Amino acid sequence: MSNRWSEIIGTLFKKFMNYLKKQLTNTGILIITLIFLTVAFSVAASAQTNLEVFRTELAVPFDKVEGKILAVGETLVFIDDDKPEFSFAIGKNNIADLQKDDEVLTVQTKLAVRDRSGERTRFVFRLKDGKASDLVSKLNADFPSRIITTGETPKTNIATSKIYEVEHQHRFYGSCTGRLIIGDDRISFESTDDRDHSRQWLFTNIKKMKRNSPYKLEIKPFTGDSYTLDILGQGMDITDFKRLQDKLAAAKASR
Repeated sequence: MSNRWSEIIGTLFKKFMNYLKKQLTNTGILIITLIFLTVAFSVAASAQTNLEVFRTELAVPFDKVEGKILAVGETLVFIDDDKPEFSFAIGKNNIADLQKDDEVLTVQTKLAVRDRSGERTRFVFRLKDGKASDLVSKLNADFPSRIITTGETPKTNIATSKIYEVEHQHRFYGSCTGRLIIGDDRISFESTDDRDHSRQWLFTNIKKMKRNSPYKLEIKPFTGDSYTLDILGQGMDITDFKRLQDKLAAAKASR
């Protein structure tokens, strides 16, 4: 009975959202969606379903937002506690990547989604109460085609990698330092100052790279923000950059 009610609520939510998209503005959709979720929670509670709400913090520029996150059917929903009008939902088909590292869940979307900081394609949630693993299990069950990768998955082989000390200039303000690691199939930026700014790109997911000088490298992925990195020390010589371009070209040829 419990699983059956979860399926019914998820199906109704999906059909309801499709209808609203044809009838209402984004603001209207959000308001009605929150009402629908309230009703769904009531139904779920009375039916003793396994629908679970997780307390979380959403990272925004220079701040964090307290809220709740949950999976309803094929939709990931974040409810902003202080400003519910900036709550949002991300459909499974709009999720490009999901990653978990300890209690941090990072969601990369294909299309921009609006929250209180504006429109963006990357959302970092820090789960509270040690519940990140429970949410991952829930998402992996509901989103079978978007299996979450975790901090324990295979990473770049440091022994065969080229490593540079770099500085990343943030989009709006400030910067952080770290390591740029160029491996056989990916590039990683590991920030030593701010883990939220760390990134990892498979070569197949990079649209282009540009070396403006031996001391500046720009990475533009197919989805997500571009990254401009200042290379410290002796910089990156043209021979190493050509090798990097060759890896990128080979990856594109295999797409």
